[in-house]
Amino acid sequence: MNQPVVELYFFFLEWALKKIVKLNKLFQSEKSMVAYAFSKMSETFRELLQCFMNRDYLNKNDLNLVQPADESRHIRLQNIYLGVKVIGRLQENVLSVQDEELFRERCKTFLVVVC
Repeated sequence: MNQPVVELYFFFLEWALKKIVKLNKLFQSEKSMVAYAFSKMSETFRELLQCFMNRDYLNKNDLNLVQPADESRHIRLQNIYLGVKVIGRLQENVLSVQDEELFRERCKTFLVVVC
């Protein structure tokens, strides 16, 4: 692929949407799975939050009280987790520092909105 940033977005979306699609399938199930769905939703919510938020904050607070958009609780942009394929490609320095920062910011925004 000639545009590394496009490839990175595909890798990120492949990783993130896989989690979201699993939850969507639970909600579309014809079986009554309320307790299980709630458990899986909470698990996925926590997992996504841990990608960009301070873990101590998440561990000390009830998930119902966590505000994903509260940037004072976010970790440094360079430390957010965006999936193993993204990490591998970024380690190859395929983007300029500015482009990588913009990419990370946009991915974080996506995660905040999803949460």
